[in-house]
Amino acid sequence: MLGILLISIGFIRQSEGARMSLFIRSFVNESLASQQIRQERSFNRMAIPVFIISGFSVSLFVAQIAIQSDRFEGTHFLTAFIAVFASLSVLSAGRFAIYSGISWLFNLDKLMSIFSFNWLLNVFILALALIPISAFIAFGPKGWEYVLVQSGLMLLIGFYILRAVRMFSIVRKSFKVPLVYNLFYLCTLELLPLVIVISAISKQGLG
Repeated sequence: MLGILLISIGFIRQSEGARMSLFIRSFVNESLASQQIRQERSFNRMAIPVFIISGFSVSLFVAQIAIQSDRFEGTHFLTAFIAVFASLSVLSAGRFAIYSGISWLFNLDKLMSIFSFNWLLNVFILALALIPISAFIAFGPKGWEYVLVQSGLMLLIGFYILRAVRMFSIVRKSFKVPLVYNLFYLCTLELLPLVIVISAISKQGLG
């Protein structure tokens, strides 16, 4: 799995090296992020491959944790990986459909572009950070597993919070959306999908 992931990243790096570099640097450079959002066509060329790589990396890490827990004891790694990847893909597609509907209904195309870019950027940087952790869990000393798992979980939580805070900030500054609607967004479209994913994976393990 790690080999497939690294080969995929290498392929994108070869075909879209300059755009990939700008995309990654946008994480700490708001002006670069704004520039790429305006150049929507260039960003769209990378969106699907970047999403697949991100989902692959996150699913790989979560599946590694799942098969080590007592609840999922005896579950094959590939089964856990497919369950996590499918859950994340379905929820992401559903959330994108909701955002697209809201964007069309209220003419919020600019906000949709900003959100999609920042969402994918945060997830991709998280995915890159999780790759070495997953590699060490798979091939490193067994005594390191607990520390690595905890580090990965802290990264997941930290990037989740960071994404929500960034969207709070962008929406408040650029679109003057009231705080109550921001809280509604956070509860329904950030926290609820997380709860659904955890529930789905738990049911898979119990089954």
